[in-house]
Amino acid sequence: MTPARPAVSAWRSQSPSWGMVLAAVAVGLDSLAWVVVAAAALGAAYGLLLVGGLREIQRIAGPDDLAGLTAVYYSLTYIGFFIPAVLALVGAWLPYTVMFVIGAVLALISFSIVALSWHRHLP
Repeated sequence: MTPARPAVSAWRSQSPSWGMVLAAVAVGLDSLAWVVVAAAALGAAYGLLLVGGLREIQRIAGPDDLAGLTAVYYSLTYIGFFIPAVLALVGAWLPYTVMFVIGAVLALISFSIVALSWHRHLP
């Protein structure tokens, strides 16, 4: 398998941020077309991050730890399906546009942390 080009990899890594920005635009414009675009972007981001995380688990896990770490990873990712319920509760106090912008900022912060420290954990 060939490594991803840095520019492609960086865009893919920031895809949750782009998806959150698109979701904020969709809510702000109250546009079904933008909702479809944002849903596609967020779905693609979820898939890319899920596969990327699984690849990272395979890279760091020893043969005896792979199954257990994969199970923990899947358990933690499935907690993410609870986020829409949390957003619905918080939506009573905070507009969805603001929540999606906060999500985009958190995704960018997460990306920055990983981008600055990824080389420390290479084999």
